[in-house]
Amino acid sequence: MSIVSDKPGAGAGAIQADFYLGLAHQIMRYIAQLTADGNIALLLELGFAPSDVGRLSRMNVSEADRLSQLAGNFLNTAGLINRDKLQLAIDYLEQEREQQETIDSLFRLKATLPLMNLLYSMEREAFVQRRKLLDITDPGGRIRHLTEPEETHVYQLWTQNRHLAIPNRLVLIGQQTQIPLGSVFHFLCTFASDEFHVETSA
Repeated sequence: MSIVSDKPGAGAGAIQADFYLGLAHQIMRYIAQLTADGNIALLLELGFAPSDVGRLSRMNVSEADRLSQLAGNFLNTAGLINRDKLQLAIDYLEQEREQQETIDSLFRLKATLPLMNLLYSMEREAFVQRRKLLDITDPGGRIRHLTEPEETHVYQLWTQNRHLAIPNRLVLIGQQTQIPLGSVFHFLCTFASDEFHVETSA
């Protein structure tokens, strides 16, 4: 089923029908919000005529909400959804999800607050809350110095994977060495601190 130009057919099934109605509801809530914000230009871009915008602007909150609930009966998705913008939105959401998965991996590999603050400007409260959400109870403890073989291994992985973004390189190192990332970061700061600051300021 295409959410851009096609409505579900008779055999599309209850799940597809519910999805379409849910999508219609969200679109109309978005339109109601644009109206409340007075964003006339975007409403016109979505295909509404000036007379439509005038009628929308005269609706109160309860009427706008009711309209959004009835949207599945009359919404023409082909005239409301811009495919290019939809794809950009999906790209953004996928990137956001990938970043969150990377952050969670860093936590599970025992990243410390200084590291997360440098990479993501994460403050203590957010750091503590994310650990609780991930059910990480290990207190971490004192950061230890790496042995010489560990230093060699970490250095090789770090330099051999420069094509990866720093968070992904750290995840790779943590997964392959099983060394807590707090200790890895402490070692990397002895020779790679400039790389951290360049990437986080980009």
